[in-house]
This record gives sequence, C-alpha cells and structure tokens, in this order.
Amino acid sequence: MSEPKTSVVCSYGRAKERYSKDREKQLSAGLHLASAAEAGALVSLCTNPIWLVKTRLQLQTPLHQTRPYSGFYDALRTIIREEGWAALYKGLLPSLFLVSHGAIQFTAYEELRKIVVDFKSKKRRTHSGSADTVLFAIVVLFGCWKLCPLVIG
Repeated sequence: MSEPKTSVVCSYGRAKERYSKDREKQLSAGLHLASAAEAGALVSLCTNPIWLVKTRLQLQTPLHQTRPYSGFYDALRTIIREEGWAALYKGLLPSLFLVSHGAIQFTAYEELRKIVVDFKSKKRRTHSGSADTVLFAIVVLFGCWKLCPLVIG
C-alpha cells in the first residue's frame, strides 16, 4: 500500500518538531527514524479503512456469491454492519511493516542532507566551493536517498 505522500511529509515534520523541542542540536538519526516511523504509522492508521474498502470493491466479480457493493459508501456501511469497526483495520499489521521502508528513506535523506550542508558550509568558509561541487553533492544526496532503502531492506 502506498501512503499519500503529503500526509506523511506533514506528519513527519510535526513529529520532528515535537522531538526537537528542548534540543539545541540537530536531531539524531534515531530520532529521525522514530519521526518517520511515527508519521508512516499514523498515515497507515488513517488510510487503512479507505484501502480496505477500495480493495473489496476492486475484488468484486460477477460470480460474487453475496450482494455486490453498489459503491464506496455502501461497502463501508456493509462492512461495519456485518463485520464491525475492527474489520476496517484488517491488513493493518503488514501495512505497518511497510512503514519501515519510508522511515529508512527519510532517515537516509536527513543524514545525507546534514553531510551536504556541513560540506557546503565548510566550502563557504574557505571560499573555494564551486557550483559544480554543490550540484554534484545534491545529485548524490537524492540518489542515495532513493537507493538506501533498497540496499538496506
């Protein structure tokens, strides 16, 4: 399942703000990982019922033995009435395991961003940094951000 990216980024930013209160330094990699995992889990909890209903609607076939759902609202109402509220969270556990992929990506991005920012600030102090070096560092940063979860996972 794919979480809506905007919700994850917004939740991640809020979690980072909460963890960074009472801290003067930058967040550690562990706190970035915790922030990203928290954001992903929150989005999974909010979107799981939508994904469940969507999947049930997509799996309907003409050979479906029971009355087919007439739409999203009908499916939602029928699931709640026949199976209870807890049924909306079937499949949540695997969704929560998949949160780790995004959490690793956000953590890798933040740590690589720290390296690039430190590198750029050192170059500014020595006045020998070039635009090509900075551009190369940014390209490497975003490339690693996407590759790290594949290598680690």
